[in-house]
Amino acid sequence: MSPIPLPLAALALLAGCVTTNVETSDGRPAPPTPRAAPATPTDAPVTAVAAVFGPKPLDTNGNLLPDTIQVELYLFAQPYPTPTLRDGTFEISIYPMGTAGSPDQPSPDPLRNWTVSGEKLLASRVQALAGPCYRLNLSLLDDGRPDDLGVTSVDVVVRFRPVTGARTIAMTGVRTLSLKGSADLFQTGPVEETIEKPGQRMRETRIESKP
Repeated sequence: MSPIPLPLAALALLAGCVTTNVETSDGRPAPPTPRAAPATPTDAPVTAVAAVFGPKPLDTNGNLLPDTIQVELYLFAQPYPTPTLRDGTFEISIYPMGTAGSPDQPSPDPLRNWTVSGEKLLASRVQALAGPCYRLNLSLLDDGRPDDLGVTSVDVVVRFRPVTGARTIAMTGVRTLSLKGSADLFQTGPVEETIEKPGQRMRETRIESKP
């Protein structure tokens, strides 16, 4: 009987080996293989709304006042963890801070109110890192209205009304959003300053910027 060549013998040994334990370089077990989250059934009723706002409202007309709120809106059908997309209507309202009421019973007099449904809602669908959502730009300038609301912070209420006629779902709690713009960094006003010199004392009032 002729001897088995060494390379073939090595291959035979490797073929018979079964890896039973995988460890990281520091000896700890390797993490399990990631699994996709279960998909949310299309007939599961929506039970929650979540909103992720942009870091800062945009100033699109260059007047140093913010005029566009960026937001991503997510719908959930608990207990499924994956966001879902549905037909319906979003209602987003902003109020002077502390006057919004509750999400289930918001005040009837918002500073601004946006209603998004139909083709506009369909066009806002995107796939974000957290899952499918609706990405909206809410402009204070809609309908030719001004962007100077006279406040630097607003409370935001978000509600979703499914097209199926199910009950309206409100975002948990009221979110406060800063509307401070560059104009707030350069407010001017009278500054009274006392100047003392040897043998005299005088008071001067001047106008200066307050950073």
